[in-house]
Amino acid sequence: MIIIYGDSPTVRMTEWNGKRVWTTGLQTEWDIIRTYMGSCIMVVNSVDHLKWNMKGIYVINEGGPDVSEEVVLRGGWCINCPMREGLWRLRCRNINTT
Repeated sequence: MIIIYGDSPTVRMTEWNGKRVWTTGLQTEWDIIRTYMGSCIMVVNSVDHLKWNMKGIYVINEGGPDVSEEVVLRGGWCINCPMREGLWRLRCRNINTT
């Protein structure tokens, strides 16, 4: 699993919900992200951060309603809340963390 948020251009390993996960920034190339992606959580506040195909991606929306609408139209799942709350909510989902 990879969690995408912030500006870091590098991929790093961290711990989330007792599991090891990858993290990187929103500007990281999509081809690089896909190598680490069993499942994906993105934390965004602008439509500009979204990819065209969001199928199977969980998006924590810290922005406005236009972001939520675009995520759903592009095939993703959207949660409207701050990052920490969104990660807390997703902890009980059956997300593939391998």
